[in-house]
Amino acid sequence: MLPKRNSGAEAELGMANWVCTSFSSIYEPIRKAGGGAYYLLEDGFFRNPNYASVPEIRMVESVKPELLGLERREDMYGLVNELEKLRFLKEPQEFEEFFGEVFEKN
Repeated sequence: MLPKRNSGAEAELGMANWVCTSFSSIYEPIRKAGGGAYYLLEDGFFRNPNYASVPEIRMVESVKPELLGLERREDMYGLVNELEKLRFLKEPQEFEEFFGEVFEKN
């Protein structure tokens, strides 16, 4: 079993996060456990045995970004000039149509 780099794609994985200005990461528990709760390997997901209890993995379909005023494949870094489009991060209650769809599918 070998780790997968970018499941289902030949291109290198690009990754980034949107976070609130008051956000700070707490990595110590993850470091102590030797990584995340699951690893994606060539044979599928492998549960990290260093966690006493973890929920089962669930797969959800992606939702419609246009409900947030976003477009698929839109460069997220360009949004720093359009912060209003990221309002859903701080005020999710204002976007029930979007988040309701996410929770209805589960």
